[in-house]
Amino acid sequence: MGLYLYLTSGIKENLLTYIENYPHHDFLLLENNQQHILINESNELPIFEQVTPYINIFQFGTKKKYGHAVYQKFSLQQGDEKIFLLQFEALKNQFAKQLGLHGFYLLKEETNLHFAFLSFWDTETDFDSWKKTQLYHQILSPFLNEQTATSSYLIRK
Repeated sequence: MGLYLYLTSGIKENLLTYIENYPHHDFLLLENNQQHILINESNELPIFEQVTPYINIFQFGTKKKYGHAVYQKFSLQQGDEKIFLLQFEALKNQFAKQLGLHGFYLLKEETNLHFAFLSFWDTETDFDSWKKTQLYHQILSPFLNEQTATSSYLIRK
């Protein structure tokens, strides 16, 4: 089994019980005005009752325990996956040049063509600035559409 990121959402107090009950797991708690998300990075089976498992296709940098996180979920059409991954592969080394970026994950659900970008920033302003760059438009814009779900979070733990 490869490295996975498991995501679950819920009431903060309930999510904190996972952190307390499984101290050896690598958790990260994200929150915004609408929801709390708990992320577990592992090569083991998920411990969450309700979970979205993602295969970690690409990782740059690290998840910091502070700052701002952005989760962008999108779907590709049949036949677009190979084009997307080739384009991503050609440009991925440019992430190191992005001001305020700590880490970037390209994730894929196991059973379908749902993907997600999970990025970690110093501030929300850094992410907003990145959305105006050529790299953002080369990699992301062609595949993001009105069905793309973008959520911003503060990193809590």
